Amino acid sequence: MNTPTSHALNWVSLQIEPFLLWVTSSEFDRNYSPNTIRAMNQALVSFSGYISESSVESPNEVNIAVIRGFRRRLDQEGLSLSTIRQRLSIIDFFFDFMLTSDLVEQNPVEELKNSDRGRKRRGGRIKKRLPSVIALADQDELIRLTLDTEKQSAVRDAALVGLFLDSGLRVEEMIGLTLAHGLLMLDTGKVRVIGKGDKERVVTPMNHYINRWGAWIESRRDLPSESLLFPSRVQGDFMQPMSQQGVYKIVHRALVRCGVHAPQMGAHLLRHSAASRMLHDGRTLKEVQETLGHESITTTELYLHLL
Repeated sequence: MNTPTSHALNWVSLQIEPFLLWVTSSEFDRNYSPNTIRAMNQALVSFSGYISESSVESPNEVNIAVIRGFRRRLDQEGLSLSTIRQRLSIIDFFFDFMLTSDLVEQNPVEELKNSDRGRKRRGGRIKKRLPSVIALADQDELIRLTLDTEKQSAVRDAALVGLFLDSGLRVEEMIGLTLAHGLLMLDTGKVRVIGKGDKERVVTPMNHYINRWGAWIESRRDLPSESLLFPSRVQGDFMQPMSQQGVYKIVHRALVRCGVHAPQMGAHLLRHSAASRMLHDGRTLKEVQETLGHESITTTELYLHLL
C-alpha cells in the first residue's frame, strides 16, 4: 500500500502502516475511500508529532491527560470542531487496533469519553467494562481448529495458543521466549519473564494444554538453547521472531473459525481467558495478579465477576 508515513520515528509512526493495512483488510466490511485513508494518515502523523514533543516513549504511557493535551493542540492550531472530532475518532480507532494487536491494555480515548460523560452525571464512577473471555468448551475447540490445517506451522500455532491459555503471557513476552525458557518450564513448572516496565516476574502456567506446548518444546530439545521457542518459521531460521501482527493473525483466524466474537480478537482475549480460568481453578487474586503482572489488584478483581 502506497501511503504517506510520519516523519517522526516513534512508536506511533511505526504502527501507521500496519494500522492502515488492518483497516483496509477483509476483516472490515467497509471499503474506505482514498480521502478517508489520507485523513487517517494525516491524523496519525499529527498525533505522532505531538507524541514526539511530549516525550511519550511507550503506548502504555498514553493516558487521559495526553489525549486532552492533543485535543488542546488541535484547538490551538485553529482546526474546526468537526475536524478535531474526526481526528480524535481516528486516534480512538488506532488504539482499538493497538488493543487487538496486544500493544496496549487500554484505550485512553475511550477512557476520556467515559470521563467526560461522567462529568455530566451526578456522583458515582464509571464502571469498568468487564473483560471478554472464551468459554472453556470453546478453548478446547480453539486448539483443535488451530491444528485442523495442513500447514507445517499448525503444531507450533496450537502450542502457542495453548500456552497463551495456560499462562496469560503478553504477546511480547511470548515471542521473546527461548528454548531454554521452555525446557526450564517443563522441568520446574515455572518461567521467568520480563514484562511491562522491565519488571521481572515468575509465571506458573496451568497445564490444561501442556500436551500441546510441552510436546512442541520436546520436539525442539536438540536445537541450541538460545533458539526462539516460537520462531516465525517452523524450519530454517530459528532466531527470527514472530511479529505481533503475525501472532494476531494466527489467533484471530482460529477464533473466527471457532465462531468466537468479542471486542478483542487477538492474544489479549486469550490472556483474559487465562486469568478467568486461574481463578476458576482456585488460585487466589494475589497469585493471579502476580502471574499476569497487573499493577493493581483491582484489575484482577474484574475477573471475579465472570466466575
